[in-house]
Amino acid sequence: MSALLVGGMVLSSGCQTADSLTRELGLRQIASDDLCGRHSEELRGSKSYFERNIVQGAVIGAVGGALIGALITGDVGGALRGGLVGAAAGAGGGYLSARQREAEDRASLTRTVYQDSARESAQVVRALNSFSAARQCRIQTAERVKRDFKAGRLTREQAQQALDTERARYNDDITTVRAIGARVDERHQELVAAAETLSSGDPEARELLAEAKAAEREAWSNPNLQTSESVSAPPPGADGYPVRRYAETNLNVRAAPSAGSERLTLLQGGQGVLVLAPASDGWATVQLDDGRRAYVAAQFLRDDSGTVQVASNASVEPTLASLTRSVPNDASVETKTVGVMFEGREKRLELERLARRAEREEDTVFSLDG
Repeated sequence: MSALLVGGMVLSSGCQTADSLTRELGLRQIASDDLCGRHSEELRGSKSYFERNIVQGAVIGAVGGALIGALITGDVGGALRGGLVGAAAGAGGGYLSARQREAEDRASLTRTVYQDSARESAQVVRALNSFSAARQCRIQTAERVKRDFKAGRLTREQAQQALDTERARYNDDITTVRAIGARVDERHQELVAAAETLSSGDPEARELLAEAKAAEREAWSNPNLQTSESVSAPPPGADGYPVRRYAETNLNVRAAPSAGSERLTLLQGGQGVLVLAPASDGWATVQLDDGRRAYVAAQFLRDDSGTVQVASNASVEPTLASLTRSVPNDASVETKTVGVMFEGREKRLELERLARRAEREEDTVFSLDG
């Protein structure tokens, strides 16, 4: 059977799979009276982007895997092994196989993978911004309904019906985000596989890739993923606290004032946090978005004018953000590829935080008694 025929068969199967996935999601059409519909449409556009790329990569992987070994390894045995991997794994090796078919040489292939990684990261940012805007819009819509109910402009039945409608739309948005997250994660594995292959002769890129993967695993294993949104600060007392401060760099948040205590979450560089009291023994007591008290090294906090809060006994381990932002401008393309690839993972984590927050808050947001 010819490769062209096999490719056509796989393409047909791939398209059917994409269609069935779309049907299984059961998402509703955006209603004309949906004030937040524009943001939801943008969110669906992101979902469509990631689904399309995954299907295409899987198709080419099934029919073109034999080609990648020759370009990367330069030997026939490598080509044969690549063929076996491509035919068996499909989606896993499909992306690199697809790009290899278009590349003139290894250098152009490496540049293309870098550009694709940057594009993928930008699309994750697009999805994050769309969902953030949709969430804020739906919360504001729910608040308007509640105000109208309290003012007597709506009966309880009318108000609850409006809230139920908005909640259903909110659930659609969350479902879309979950679908996006799954596709992003699949696509990321393809990019990582490509980076591992292309960085085989670059020690700096290999080291960064290993460290970034470890930092990401640690971030995902944290059960208390904190959203980057801040809570409203209560009025300051006579001593000027509580007060909002900002992380000068990526900063670990701990359960106790000790570098050896449990790490609860991570403050991204520039992210704000509510400091409850003056620093003691080098540690600042802070309040997280969920109301818990925690501790950070005060040395790495600053006020909005950039003044660092001086303290001692601080310790900051490498994080995903600090690793990706440490890539110098004169680094190799392979190293830059790893950097921009995992910048996208930072945003994927933010998307996960926001989705979890949305799921936690909907009972309160869309209840007349909430």
